[in-house]
Amino acid sequence: MTREQFEPMAKCWRLRAYQVAQAFGIADEQADDIAQETLLKLWAMRDDLERYRSVDALVVVIAKHIAIDYSRRKPLVRLDEASAQLPIADNQADINIIDEQEQQWLLSRLSQLPSRQHQVLMLRQVEGRSYEEIAALLGIEPTSARVILSRARKWLLKQYKEREQNINSDK
Repeated sequence: MTREQFEPMAKCWRLRAYQVAQAFGIADEQADDIAQETLLKLWAMRDDLERYRSVDALVVVIAKHIAIDYSRRKPLVRLDEASAQLPIADNQADINIIDEQEQQWLLSRLSQLPSRQHQVLMLRQVEGRSYEEIAALLGIEPTSARVILSRARKWLLKQYKEREQNINSDK
């Protein structure tokens, strides 16, 4: 395929790759980067594009894989950012101290979760993503995302119950 043949189709392919990246919840600037990288891969494959039944489908697959790779490299929500999103009551000084202690305890337990459980929990609870979005971002099945989230929640619940039991036994 020559440059003259590639360029007119590249505009449509770029738009499609951009849309795929945005469907993964990727911001505009990064989605544009993904679309550009997709076009670079297509250009490198330009001599073999004729053997594909649908180059549009190939564009979607390439953009999807690049978007997944990008989301895996993207840093997760940091604990200090997550703590800023956790509500703190402010009616009384005592309540504030207790809530702050609860928050610190929770943040320390979150940091002890295995990496994948922490990722899924933050994506679901902090970012509010669906199981399908989480699965797409992490390259896993939606059922796996549910299981991982369930395990993280069970572990946190167990930790919380142990803490409450220790607090009650100290009284």
